[in-house]
Amino acid sequence: MNAIEVQDPTKEDEEMISGTDVLQNEPEERKLSGLENKSWWKIILYCMSFFLIFFISAIVVDLLTGGIQNPSVRFAIREIFLRLPLTFVLFWLFAHYVIKKPLSFFLIRKPTKEILKWVGIGFVLPFSVILIYLIFGKIELIDHADPLSSSKITYFVVATISMALLGGIIEEVLFRGYMFRILEEKWNTAIAILGPAMLFGSVHLLMINSFGLVNITLVIIPGTLVGVMFGLIVYVTRNIWNVVVIHGIWNLFLAGRIIRISAFEKHQFDAIYQLQITSDNILLTGGSFGVESAVPAIAVYLIAILVLLLYTRSKYLRGTKKEEI
Repeated sequence: MNAIEVQDPTKEDEEMISGTDVLQNEPEERKLSGLENKSWWKIILYCMSFFLIFFISAIVVDLLTGGIQNPSVRFAIREIFLRLPLTFVLFWLFAHYVIKKPLSFFLIRKPTKEILKWVGIGFVLPFSVILIYLIFGKIELIDHADPLSSSKITYFVVATISMALLGGIIEEVLFRGYMFRILEEKWNTAIAILGPAMLFGSVHLLMINSFGLVNITLVIIPGTLVGVMFGLIVYVTRNIWNVVVIHGIWNLFLAGRIIRISAFEKHQFDAIYQLQITSDNILLTGGSFGVESAVPAIAVYLIAILVLLLYTRSKYLRGTKKEEI
């Protein structure tokens, strides 16, 4: 792609540079890979193949572990010891033998020291959501009527770790690793971010039990926004593990069973620490999907997206200055 000519990025032209222009600018390490010459239907087929692997591996391991009686043992074996490695290996086999690209091509490369910064940001994001509820007095800690048994605590911990690992690793490797890079090579970064983000949001419809228009909207829109946020992190850092830790820590605090934030009538006492939203307003409860679809979470997604876009724009402008020199 030809470089965009900018006479003086500090003046009038700077104001004309849009987010789309910035995202269409190719990363420095991008080279012709052959995917840009593939027909559009092959690109879609590649993406859908990874998507099918994701679901088929989940079905297979569920069948294999259905006979295990202990719920904690079953959850750990099914999700951590079977589904995680099986899905990862199947992804690699398809990428290696069909697409013929190494893991590094899909941004699955060795973590750098930069990951420590993203671990910190990973904690800031979920606690920012909780802080918004606290500031407006819309949340409180409720006590268990009876002490939790050790077996139940073990189950909650195992379930939470499993969700953090699966969401952090498998979902990000799928959506922001394989799909992102395939679409980025064929078209551009904007499509590579938005396409998987919309699919990511839609997939979470499988996790709700009420399919009214409001509940569907409260899953797809926030799900797409968080997908855009994750996509921008991958675009900025060019390393999948930075977004893996963000997603994993988010699940640890807002989607797990160690800490649970929910409306009064839902999920009572199904976590070690239960935070109750003291409102029945669907914009605060998030409807069927829960707190991750509520307005406080959406606000955090939007702020993070804005910061990432501003950072990307700043980085782009610095690059144009260097080209002029």
